[in-house]
Amino acid sequence: MAETVCVPPDQVEYIWDEVKGWIKTALERGDLGRFNDVEDDVLSGNALLWLAYQEPKIVGAAITQLDTTEKCKVCMIVACGGAGI
Repeated sequence: MAETVCVPPDQVEYIWDEVKGWIKTALERGDLGRFNDVEDDVLSGNALLWLAYQEPKIVGAAITQLDTTEKCKVCMIVACGGAGI
């Protein structure tokens, strides 16, 4: 079973190159947005990077972002992808 962890924003730069291909592929497949915009948000800390880790390696990644609607604050999954997905 995989464990899910949120990468602290100040640590993203150390892992981003390993997982950004999965996020880019997910964005392109779903026509969900521009990769460069998502990458900028993740690297600046405006979005969070989550990793699915299954010993001994990372098997997936997801990006979440907080947004405010007219009624409340929501957490949106921007994109997710991984090995074999």
